[in-house]
Amino acid sequence: MLGALLGRPLALVRARLGFELDGLPVADGGWQYALDWQTQQAWATRQGGTAPAEMAHLDYRWPVRLGNAGQQGDGLIGYFSEADYGTFHAVDTPREHLRTDYVAKISDANWPRLRADSTGRTHLTLLLDPLATVHATTEILPVTELQLPSRFTRTAMAAMRVALRLSPVLTTTRKVPAKDVGPGGAPSGFVDALAMPHPTSPQGTWDWAELVVPDAPAGADPAPRWHHEAVVQIDQTARLDENGPTVRTGFLRLSGGFTTK
Repeated sequence: MLGALLGRPLALVRARLGFELDGLPVADGGWQYALDWQTQQAWATRQGGTAPAEMAHLDYRWPVRLGNAGQQGDGLIGYFSEADYGTFHAVDTPREHLRTDYVAKISDANWPRLRADSTGRTHLTLLLDPLATVHATTEILPVTELQLPSRFTRTAMAAMRVALRLSPVLTTTRKVPAKDVGPGGAPSGFVDALAMPHPTSPQGTWDWAELVVPDAPAGADPAPRWHHEAVVQIDQTARLDENGPTVRTGFLRLSGGFTTK
């Protein structure tokens, strides 16, 4: 439910794609090439160009398929190829009435194709879910998984706060133990919290943000300010000591909901 309300965070990542050989490439061992013993050594310092005849297999360009909408846990949305930002290659395309020439579905017609010779490279700008994995599928290697290291996203994810606008919502003020309102509260005793329905989250803290205008003398024009209160989940238990219900308009905020290790 929470994912449907908030969506998911996305990251824009620059990546380099290529095949790396484990040593020198294999050459044709036929008699016609027996005396050409320096070919493999010369290949180590080669910078592009056409492969010699005994290594003609290196000129084949292997397709690389990125992303898979049907694979659970794959977080690729799409990518731009090299410096071409005029076409976004997407794992899935918009619905028929939203189609545009700007978005092209990833297919065998536009897969990156690279030579497996340690020299072929292409650069992609990936739009992906930083908490998920991107899968690269080729015809020559097992499926390779790419995941963004958490050290690049940890600080930004921890600082993210998402807000859900609620208007109007019926609330009551309740005295609750300070330990029940999340980190940052008083170590002991009771505090006031708003009782209202809100989504459950495996981590993070919910609070209420409301724009209020403070009291001021007649003729003054005080600036509105944001007022924050802790929230607790509503339940079916009758409490006679609560104040009467109040209709409020504001935002239900989640802090620390995307913290990663």
